[in-house]
Formats: sequence, structure tokens, C-alpha cells
Amino acid sequence: MEGPEPPGGPESRGMIPRAVRHLFLGARDLQGKGWQYHFSASFLEIYNESLRDLLLARGERGSELEIRRLGPGSDELHVPNLTWVPVQTEEEPP
Repeated sequence: MEGPEPPGGPESRGMIPRAVRHLFLGARDLQGKGWQYHFSASFLEIYNESLRDLLLARGERGSELEIRRLGPGSDELHVPNLTWVPVQTEEEPP
């Protein structure tokens, strides 16, 4: 998902870094047409049916997390109480 450590060239990047790069490149391309974007990011681990907010400091305990539907009959999902941070570049660490 992330690629090898330390990161190699663009060909060794994983799916997450490639997708994030694509988003920021697209936003930069559209700035010339007057579009503006503001990005925020979360980092969630799902392992053995447990959810963990990876933006919390090590040892810090947040609220219990669960995946919920946005509304009755909705296909959209969200995770209440998940930490979101504003990001300006693809290089910002999570």
C-alpha cells in the first residue's frame, strides 16, 4: 500500500502515495483555471476487525471508532471521531 522504506523512485511507490500525488497534481493543474482546493487527511488502520486512528499520538486514546452509514439507505460510509488534519502538500507526514 505504501511502498518500500526508505522510499525509492516513483516506480517503487505504493498505491497510497501514487493516489495522493495524483490528487495534488490535478489540483495544481486546475489552479490555472481558477479552481481552489483545500485538502484534509485522516489515517485509519483496520486490522483484525479493529479500527485505530493513526493520527493520534502514540499511547493517546481517542474515542472508540466504528464505521457507520451516512444515513438510512446510504452507500456512503464515515467514521465519527476520526482525526482529520489540513494538508497543503503531498509530502506532509500523516
